[in-house]
Amino acid sequence: LVIRTPFRINDQAGIEKEYELIVRDMATKIHVAARETKQRADLKGAVEAYKTYLDYFTTPTAARLAVLENYAEANYDAHRYFDAGQAFEKVAAAKDRGEADLLHSALAAYEKVVDDDDELLARRIQSRYAIRQIGDNFLSRFPAHKDAKRIAFKVGRSYYDDGDYKNAID
Repeated sequence: LVIRTPFRINDQAGIEKEYELIVRDMATKIHVAARETKQRADLKGAVEAYKTYLDYFTTPTAARLAVLENYAEANYDAHRYFDAGQAFEKVAAAKDRGEADLLHSALAAYEKVVDDDDELLARRIQSRYAIRQIGDNFLSRFPAHKDAKRIAFKVGRSYYDDGDYKNAID
């Protein structure tokens, strides 16, 4: 049996590139299928597929950034909101365009954590701080955004939830 490949055995860069493409494609297909079934186990499988990709392919590339964004969305779909918020933040920091939407997605994910009484207290506290930091950043950069008032309210609420009534009013 002879297997023909487009690479020479010593073409490490070519093999790595092809392998990256295959792994990225498989992770994306798993996520698409999981979105169709809407089963939590399938959605967690998509998260794990993206995580495997991100753990192996660490060089910053446009493809890796796209996978990181898909990873954030898969976490959100799987109700892993804290991880989704962190991933959306990373993508927003690395992207030049669409940052408002990504920050908005991070805020939405952290809001879910804060509102979930079953979530770990440490994550709820970290999420309140993230809402403040991201919210203030969002409002300073996008003051005319259609959701600016709602985001300002969420920032105020995060202070209120911590008993910091003075900053909640400001």
